Parts: sequence; C-alpha cells; structure tokens
Amino acid sequence: MKDPSLLSICGFLGLSYVVWIILKVFGRFVQWYTSPLNQIPGPKSNKSFWLGSFRDVSHEPFMQPHKRWWMEAGVDVPLVHYTGVLGKSSLLVLDKSIVRTMLTAPAGKVNTRFKKPLFVFLSNTIGNGLVTLEGEDWQRHRRILQPAFKTGFLRERLNTVVPSSISRFLKSWQVAAESGREIDASSHISALTLDIVGEVAFSHNFKGLNAVEEWATKTSSESESLASLDDAFMSSLNRALKLNLMTILCSTLKWIYVDRFLNSSVRRARHAINKATDQIIANAELEGTNDPKSLLHLMLVATDPEQQKGSQERNALSKMEIRDEIKTFVMAGHETTSSWIYLALYAMAIHPDVQDRLYEEICKHSSADSDIFLEQVEKMEYFNAFMQEVLRMYPPVGIMIRENATTENFAGYQIP
Repeated sequence: MKDPSLLSICGFLGLSYVVWIILKVFGRFVQWYTSPLNQIPGPKSNKSFWLGSFRDVSHEPFMQPHKRWWMEAGVDVPLVHYTGVLGKSSLLVLDKSIVRTMLTAPAGKVNTRFKKPLFVFLSNTIGNGLVTLEGEDWQRHRRILQPAFKTGFLRERLNTVVPSSISRFLKSWQVAAESGREIDASSHISALTLDIVGEVAFSHNFKGLNAVEEWATKTSSESESLASLDDAFMSSLNRALKLNLMTILCSTLKWIYVDRFLNSSVRRARHAINKATDQIIANAELEGTNDPKSLLHLMLVATDPEQQKGSQERNALSKMEIRDEIKTFVMAGHETTSSWIYLALYAMAIHPDVQDRLYEEICKHSSADSDIFLEQVEKMEYFNAFMQEVLRMYPPVGIMIRENATTENFAGYQIP
C-alpha cells in the first residue's frame, strides 16, 4: 500500500516545479515585452514571444536571415535586434568600433565586461576547454598549451603526416575520376582533415581515409556517400551533437545541470565520448612521452611557464582537463579547417583565372612526382595571399557570441 504522505510530498514538489517554470516563463515574457532592445531595428518576427526568429534562423542557410534583416534595416545601422525561443534577445553587431570594444575588453575572474555565453549544449558535450572557458581559467590553459604549437615538433609532424595522407587521398580521387564519378568534396575533405588532425594532435587514426578508399572501390551504382567512420570517438561525438527539444529549452533558460543530469540522451552521449577520449589518452601514455608523436604527448607533460611560487593554481593540466581539450580541438579545429579547404576549392572553381595562377605558382615551387612540404608552401606568396582572402570572404567561423555582464550603451541604445 502506498504511503499517502509520500504521495502528497511528491505531488507538492511536482506542482511547485510546474509553478516555478510558469513564473520563470512569465518573467521572461515581461522582460521581452518591456525590453529597451525593442527600439533597435529588427525583423517583424520579434513580435512573437514563443518562437521569435527561430524558424528563420533554423531553416535558412547560415546567416542569410541576418543579412536580410540588415538590408531591410539599412546598411548603415550599427545594430540589428532579433529574438529566439521564449523571447531570448540577440544583437547583430555591425559597427566595427563596438566589435573592437567587445573583443578587446579585459577579462578575469571578476569584473569581466563581456563573457562567452553559457553554451549548455557545448559545455555538456566538450566540457571546459579553450572554447568554453573564461577569464583566468582560459588564460591558464592557453599558457600551458601554447608552447606546444610554437615548437619545430609541429612542423616536423605536419611534414610527415600531410604528404602521405594527401597521397592516399588523391589516389582515391584518381580512381573515381577514371570512372567518371561525382565526388562529394565536402565530406571527403572532412575525412582527410580529420585523419591529419588525429595523427598530428593525438597520434590517433580516425579512419577517415579508410572510408574514402572504401568509397573509391565501389561502383557508381552503389551509394555515393561515405560510410560512417569506424571510430568510437567520432560515433559518440556525432550522437552528442544531435539536438533535441529538451536541450534547446535548457539552452534557452540556461539550465545546464538540468540538461546534463536529467536528459538521458545527453548523459549516454557524454559517457560514451568521455570513454573514447580516455582511451586516446591511455594509448598516448602507453607510447610514452620521451619520444612524442603528437601534441597530446606534449600536453601530458606541459606545465605553466608563468606559475608563481606558492600559487594555488595547478602547474599542469589534469586528465579531465586534457580530455576536455581533446574534444575541444576536434570540435573547433577539424571542421573549421575542412571548411576552409572546401571553400578554397569553391573560390578556385568560380575564378578559373585565379586557379591557373595558383597552379603555375605551385608548379614553380614543386615537381609533379614529389611531395610538397611546409618550407615550399611558405615560399608561395600568391597561394598564401589567396588562402587569407578565402578566410576573409568565406570565414569558416562566421559568428562570435558575447554577453554583456552589465548594462552597456552602444550607438545611443541601452543594452541591458
């Protein structure tokens, strides 16, 4: 027989939780309705509290709605205001002086003027790495990790890994070209860059090129898409990146711990990716750090070069911190590099004269039957200028988000 008092307590707690949610949503409605941000130009969808511009942003190509709102408001406006689910306000900053103020303002444990937003989704997936950390914690991680990127070790590993990977990659494309098959360049380049990042950064084979080579052996009547990667880390990461309604709601309301502990799909995905990442670290430890083969080997022994005697800060990264940085490197470094290369191919396709000039310069500094190394690439002035222009015209990271900690006044508008 059920205890009536226990049922009453559970009922009271459940009712209290529902009332709390209603009050929370009502508070957001009042904030949305009375916000001074409504004075800033923006789309008509701002009049909808429940969804705002969410449908436009989620259904249209990246940043296309923002560009349209900007044109509608006038090219000289410094700010455009738009809203999302439950009236969440966002500003598109178009004035370079405001952008400079936001990105160069000092940050620390206290008095941080502009903070990275609390990415519930990212934090629950990749943990606390350089992308999600803030202030002095970010500075400490950067001090420990940065020396690894300045050594000749990185150049040596790139010169070893990249030529052999490119050779395997091009052989697969040559097989496809001989049979007249179409190539999904985006997914193939993603697989290539993933393998290079894996070998150079973690001494780990993600088996991306295996998928490309397997695709090349198929006939044109078979599937044209790459097979799923046979790698525990990437499989778990892809599962973790799938959004669901609860994650979207928790991200909007900043309920990071609700999503982390009550969302079963998030818990399972986080457990799987942490287990896979721990295995990558364990494999690196077995190889030893006396003869490092990747940045991970350097991370395992890296220390803070500026730590003061008697400081309470840890001198090195813990295993959990290293785990989070591995996930961060893959999330932040792989797709951005892949997109950069893909967009460079696109730029060459629509500008054949540029493509011809690039080809001439590459031939000048290399031969058809030999590999190309960093030392040769650094001498290609036009090629390097071209790649920088691709970054300017088609930035792989098309948006940076910050939240103001206190009320600001920009371009005559009050920003709460």
